[in-house]
Amino acid sequence: MTLSSRFERLLQVRLLREEQLRLSLHQASVELEGLRHRLASVYADCNAASLRFMVGANSEDPTDRFSGIQERELFVRLAELLKNQITHVENRIHAEHKALVVAYTERRQSEVLIENSKIRKDQNDIRKSQKDSDDRHRIQYASSKKNVR
Repeated sequence: MTLSSRFERLLQVRLLREEQLRLSLHQASVELEGLRHRLASVYADCNAASLRFMVGANSEDPTDRFSGIQERELFVRLAELLKNQITHVENRIHAEHKALVVAYTERRQSEVLIENSKIRKDQNDIRKSQKDSDDRHRIQYASSKKNVR
């Protein structure tokens, strides 16, 4: 197996790794967006529970006030959980983005190695061809000198 073909196989592996990281980063971004939407919804529900509590404050039935307080506390706890999940996903996205940059750099290095390998091979082929041509001319020159004598 030539050096160039090994570099090409390495490039294929790195391309696959980079694509996997891209997909994973996209999936995490979609997940983050969903969590942010859910958090916004929870905040809206929390505000609605606060309004129900305020309306219940004017009511004679204490269960309206109590249910409003409980609902609001539930939504606040849920919001905290979602914030923690968002932080976790953001950290994961950051780490995956770093890994993607590293994978991109490695892929580019592989591409440069392949290009350099092909250039070296072409240069060696040109040198060999030039050497063969020079050898033919020396032989022709030497044989023409013999014929002249």
